[in-house]
Amino acid sequence: MKFYENRFIVFLDILGFKELVKKTTQDESNFETISKVLNYISEVRNENYHGFLAQYDTIKKEVSVFSDSIVISYPGDTRGGLFFLLMDLVFICLQLNFNGIFVRGGVTFGSLYHKRNVCFGPAMIAAYEMEQKFAITPRIIVDTLAITNGLKSPGYANSFEEEADYIGGLLKQDEDDNWFYLDYLSQREELDFPEEYPYFLNEIKSSIIKNLIEAKDDTNIYSKYVWYAKYYNRTIENLYGNCIELRSELSIDEKLYK
Repeated sequence: MKFYENRFIVFLDILGFKELVKKTTQDESNFETISKVLNYISEVRNENYHGFLAQYDTIKKEVSVFSDSIVISYPGDTRGGLFFLLMDLVFICLQLNFNGIFVRGGVTFGSLYHKRNVCFGPAMIAAYEMEQKFAITPRIIVDTLAITNGLKSPGYANSFEEEADYIGGLLKQDEDDNWFYLDYLSQREELDFPEEYPYFLNEIKSSIIKNLIEAKDDTNIYSKYVWYAKYYNRTIENLYGNCIELRSELSIDEKLYK
């Protein structure tokens, strides 16, 4: 149908948002957290349509915000489109995690109509179902359809092999179910000040421990943060494996999730 176009899309959901809202009457810090998160999400959308990059209308990126969900899409023929989308998600996830908020999502490719806050089509349904049925833990999964089509349109300066390396550097494959997921915690070089990343990770560590303790009596929620704690510790090992003191300081005690 002519009103659809092929696009890369992510459906992103903020975990525990409703529970956090309920707690705003009990703890002022929860209200402040929600305010930060909603302001940040609003900025993501406003920057796309009204910020500095809005004057460059060639990419045709679209951003929608629905309560506690975010949808971002790029035209399928955008050179480096999947890479751009994944990098958007790296920045969003790091910012939200730093503020104690975790997300889950699905990235795919397909027929979509997306103009500002109007978004529908088979690809939207597929991305939503990926998030709801398959992501399960605090991760953003990426299907092979998105990866295959992302490699068809490398960035202007990249060969196929270089694009594959860049995209591959942003993804890991889960050993339990073979889904590819966004490895955003490893992307320390994307911060303005990479040397401050240990401080950044320490804040995330505190939030993970807090969630593990609070969810210990809820098997469903607890298992989600066990997955994340293991992902976090693997990242620390990979980033700081040669620095015993820093690795020890940043790692989460395995006793909390074993």
